[in-house]
Amino acid sequence: MAHSWIQMFPTAYDAFLAYAKTYPENCILLIDTYNVLKSGLPNAIKVFKEYLIPNGYTKGGVRIDSGDITYLTKKVRKALDDEGLKDIK
Repeated sequence: MAHSWIQMFPTAYDAFLAYAKTYPENCILLIDTYNVLKSGLPNAIKVFKEYLIPNGYTKGGVRIDSGDITYLTKKVRKALDDEGLKDIK
């Protein structure tokens, strides 16, 4: 997923859902386009829980390529685990 994909949609959620529907197998969502913890991550979790997993797609992940990677990856991993998404990488 490229930054440009997200910029084509009005919201991060809309971009993530469209991407998930287009590439459901091993869907990797880029969550650092706007705000990792307040926008990207919650919207990614919503797409995994409301669309991908209910439709049988259990493999996937999120990607962060900017910011304080160490801090953000720890927060993201904890949030995914807390939401029951331990298989999402």
